[in-house]
Amino acid sequence: MMKTRLALWHLALRTDHLEKSLEAAVNAGCEITVPIRPLDLLNDVTQKPWPVRVAFFRGPDGELIELLEDKTGYT
Repeated sequence: MMKTRLALWHLALRTDHLEKSLEAAVNAGCEITVPIRPLDLLNDVTQKPWPVRVAFFRGPDGELIELLEDKTGYT
């Protein structure tokens, strides 16, 4: 039996409207793997916390898609 290999395993997309973007994915039949949650990244330049919100879902071919909402203006 041949294993299926994904050409793309993880894709990260920035959005200004996390809830609306995730709702569109759900309405398209995608499975949420990580619901919306806050996340503090570290800004490499300033060494200060970079607060964002993220969510993950599976795309149609099983790839992991990350949605990132940044209200700080870093991205």
